[in-house]
Amino acid sequence: LEDEVGVRLLERSKRHVRLTSAGSVLLREVRDILNRVDYAVRISAKAASGHAGEIALCSFPGADVKILPRLRPALAKELPDVRLVVHSRYVLEPLASLRAGIVDVVFTRGPVSEPDLVSEEVLRERLVVVVPAHDRLARLKTVVPKRLDNLPTVAISRTAARNLHDEVAAFYQQTKVTVQPVQTADTVLGSLSMVAAGLGFALLPDYVLSMLPDGVVTRPLDWDPEPTVTIVMSYRRQDQPPILRVFREVLRASVGTAD
Repeated sequence: LEDEVGVRLLERSKRHVRLTSAGSVLLREVRDILNRVDYAVRISAKAASGHAGEIALCSFPGADVKILPRLRPALAKELPDVRLVVHSRYVLEPLASLRAGIVDVVFTRGPVSEPDLVSEEVLRERLVVVVPAHDRLARLKTVVPKRLDNLPTVAISRTAARNLHDEVAAFYQQTKVTVQPVQTADTVLGSLSMVAAGLGFALLPDYVLSMLPDGVVTRPLDWDPEPTVTIVMSYRRQDQPPILRVFREVLRASVGTAD
């Protein structure tokens, strides 16, 4: 071995043999290599069963508030060898990045009906009325839809959030409420800012309770059935590695009471 390495690894005498400094370094590095080889074998076996590896997902604000705070600690506990990489829908287009293999899972507003994708409902969120704190609607415990008739509203852009926009429009149609859109926002934060400025009310998912600006409050709708919007998880139909199955199991367990 000394001939191979080209340096003296042991100091020898008639009474003792001990490592040289070069020998100590080599021993330390070799032990580390062997440990890493052992770890590689163990982690490969875990990966084959779906208990190790990496999951890349694309998320959006509703899932950031409702799902990820529960999912992350559950993964850390149940799947410590799985690395979660989260991308924002404001950086990646969700379904396109899923089809391109950039991400493995997408959280988005439902419904999603695409033949090459599987979509599962994860949870439902209640729609709530968002109003300035000084508005007369803020004095109510619940809001009957007819109280919204002919009021100015801040609408969500259909281009930016098609499913949310359509669910809100369907609710107005179902309740025969006519509103007066005065502004259109591309994001929920934009909607909240406009409501805070007193431009009108907004109908938004209840995750906004975690980000209300000063002077803005929410009130539940007095309607049966209670209007809701969904968050779904989508993934490729033809590409379902073991880690995805295990991830879905942990997700269902962790968000079972999140809605």
